[in-house]
Amino acid sequence: MADIEDSAGVRAAAKPKIAVKLPKMSEEDFTGFKAAYMAHVAERAGQGLPMGLPPLPLDPKQAQCVVRHCLAPAAGDEEFYFNLLAHRIPPGVDDATYVKANFLNDVSKGTVSSPIVSRLQAIELLGTMQGGYNVQPLSMPWTWIQSLRKRHAKDSQGLF
Repeated sequence: MADIEDSAGVRAAAKPKIAVKLPKMSEEDFTGFKAAYMAHVAERAGQGLPMGLPPLPLDPKQAQCVVRHCLAPAAGDEEFYFNLLAHRIPPGVDDATYVKANFLNDVSKGTVSSPIVSRLQAIELLGTMQGGYNVQPLSMPWTWIQSLRKRHAKDSQGLF
């Protein structure tokens, strides 16, 4: 199907590529992530109000660590990493959000598998990201989502 500009004889401008420069993640960043994050949580809990402050949203390097842990979490850490992925990466357009959206897009398409994020959960999480990097992955055909729902009926409770 042609764009309206194409039918009028006007050639549409090429769609710009998204250019996000992510920080390099070392093996030390990956292996020490949980300890560093828990230290940050404890530090923030001791600051500010009587109940402390919540931890800061994850930055791009931390988001990369979470995504890598979601691919192969240590036994017992599955819920920890799922909750970080779902709740500690800011919505909208942010470099950490870019990391999250790309991971969830890959999971939803089935090009990457995660033992803690199903294809339907990936679509659900993409739907909570409030625009930006999640728009393209969520524009997949509705029929594909319906067929995926039927195949993974046990995961689809309350999604549709």
